Amino acid sequence: MKHLLAIAAIFCLAGSVQAAEPRAEIWDIPLGTPVGEITADFVDLACGSNGGPPSRRLASFVDFATCRPEKSGLHEVYFRYDDEQEYIARSLEQRRDVLRFGGTVVFGFPVVASLLIDDDGLVQGRRVITDPRPGNQTSRPRYEFWTLGNLLRNHFGSGWACSNGEPAAGENPVGTYFVKSDCSLESEAGRFSVGQHYLQKRGQSFIDPVTTRFQPDAFDSMTRFEQLAPGFETVVSPG
Repeated sequence: MKHLLAIAAIFCLAGSVQAAEPRAEIWDIPLGTPVGEITADFVDLACGSNGGPPSRRLASFVDFATCRPEKSGLHEVYFRYDDEQEYIARSLEQRRDVLRFGGTVVFGFPVVASLLIDDDGLVQGRRVITDPRPGNQTSRPRYEFWTLGNLLRNHFGSGWACSNGEPAAGENPVGTYFVKSDCSLESEAGRFSVGQHYLQKRGQSFIDPVTTRFQPDAFDSMTRFEQLAPGFETVVSPG
């Protein structure tokens, strides 16, 4: 009898994964939405740190004002996608659903995601920055992180204005590649910016000069994306 109950439970779990609705993503929150109307099942809300680790924990988006505003006057609220369905899929060894529900990702890349909220409690922007923290199990290796910017620019249309920066002191190409670009676009959907890096910073080298050991992760590969609502006027905060 116990075996039958266990089998029944497995089938119920399998059915719940297959029947699950697509989980909420950052794109599902229209710009201009009041924070009190956000119903997405995001988790681990916190004050954002511009691509870094989360800061002060928040109970909900309505607590945004406890986060110190950026120079733009906007408050950054960090969040993660709900991963409940991912763990169900892992328990059932359903690899396709693990990838479908796994992590906070954009086009398969692990990202730090956040919403940018004005003093009136309206979502005025969204920010996505590739997340290099260990433990992100995705199909995208870190050396490809800079290519997310290409996918985002293609997704949001043509007409981007881009500039390519020269290497600063101590910066070097990764092999034959050196990417240090900033792109912007204005459209009916708002103002967009995409920054991409693929380079070695000062002090980074594939060969440790002291131990002569190979350091395969000694490079910077990054995409930074931001979208601001059309008509939003930046108000520089005194902070």
